Amino acid sequence: HRFQHIYGWFLYCLLTIQWVTYKDYRLLFIYNEKGLLKKEKLTLGKALLELSIYKVIYFTYILVLPIMYSGMPWQSVVAGFFLLHFIAGLGLSCIFQLVQTLVEQHHVPPAQLSAKGLGETRPVASNDNDLGQAMNRRVTLVNMGR
Repeated sequence: HRFQHIYGWFLYCLLTIQWVTYKDYRLLFIYNEKGLLKKEKLTLGKALLELSIYKVIYFTYILVLPIMYSGMPWQSVVAGFFLLHFIAGLGLSCIFQLVQTLVEQHHVPPAQLSAKGLGETRPVASNDNDLGQAMNRRVTLVNMGR
């Protein structure tokens, strides 16, 4: 991984593209092998059908409808789709890298890490406007002294 610091950022940007294309399908097969679908009273066929329907809905409202009705060139819509996913993938990857660094480099046991969504129950700003909502979407690292 000698050049990972160079090419890694581009690959990290593909994270959510992977999710919306094939990862969900791959996970369904893994869940089926582990018997998790049976626990939810789902067959593999029904789960695949449901997932496929959701994927069609997603790609329809994210790509097809804007191409048909926005008046923008289809290339702009597709570029916006990839830009959206590149930014989301980069942000998520940076967060994952931070956690990985804490665990590996600073020897923080994974059991001491937890995630809580507190934006609605303990906001730092009003949720009545975009700025307040943005301020409430935050990641806070707290040393619990363990």
